[in-house]
Amino acid sequence: MKEDLLKINIEYLDKINIPDNPFGIEIEFAGALYKQVEQNLKQIFYYDDAAEYWMNSRKIKKEKYETWKLVKDATVQKRIGFEEFEGGEINSPILTNNKKSWEELKQICEFLRKQENIKIDDNCAIHIHTDKKILPTIKEVINLLKLWIVYEDIIYKFSYGEIDIPRKLLFSYAKPYGQYRNILELINKLDKIETLEELMQAIQYERKYGLNILNLIRDNKTTLEKRTSNGTLNEKIIQNDVRFTLNLINYAKKENFDEEFIKYKLKNYEPIFLNKSVKEDKEKAEELATRIFKEEIDKLYFYKQYYKTYNQNDIEKTLHLWYYQ
Repeated sequence: MKEDLLKINIEYLDKINIPDNPFGIEIEFAGALYKQVEQNLKQIFYYDDAAEYWMNSRKIKKEKYETWKLVKDATVQKRIGFEEFEGGEINSPILTNNKKSWEELKQICEFLRKQENIKIDDNCAIHIHTDKKILPTIKEVINLLKLWIVYEDIIYKFSYGEIDIPRKLLFSYAKPYGQYRNILELINKLDKIETLEELMQAIQYERKYGLNILNLIRDNKTTLEKRTSNGTLNEKIIQNDVRFTLNLINYAKKENFDEEFIKYKLKNYEPIFLNKSVKEDKEKAEELATRIFKEEIDKLYFYKQYYKTYNQNDIEKTLHLWYYQ
């Protein structure tokens, strides 16, 4: 399979096969001076400094969701003076699956790649958000969590992007549910849970899992969040991550979900310790891809990233200097 995948080039598209649901992206970077990036960004995307953005704000002001925003992020920042530091995070506005949104993402990635001294180090991440209304019932949320637990090793390996190891802080800021100390107890509880509040109690109100579902009960938040992805400045990798994330979540809807199969998988579940090396599992990867994707091309793009068969040109655009040293 890998030889065939090497012959396929992932195309960057104006529209992809995902459910009709808004989404957002956080792009973390290191190295470049924050103030310089901020000044340069305003020349491309003017924004109001007082605007409240949906990933960060405690206030929801939908009329302000207009453009890409640079924000501070302690996980990637490095102070180099009294009022200056390197690194930061770019937050998207609410995006939709259309040419304008994808052109803006490409423009942002090209802009960042041109910034002086910018790099993606082993602290940087990509976070994918989608409107929590995509799963309107507690049953569908639990379906998603079951699916995530069953295929967590596949999800994490895919999320490493074009490289094959996790970022340094992944297991602190995007913990696997499989490493939850009472994971088997949690699995046994899931079918008995009837409310979101009960579910949040079961996961101890923790936000820093690879799949952040805590926002579902927070009035000031509007998204489900996938936190597992390594940082990258490659728009193809990010688009592929959005394709995977929204199809994964969409599969949890009642009309799509194979409840008996997932119940069987959970009954035979054995926790997998995820560390620097996640072993390939062809059978499980195909199980997941077959369930969440309808189009063959989407399955191939998933396999290409899962098996790390990107070409050299794509790898060079990511600025993963730490990985190749």
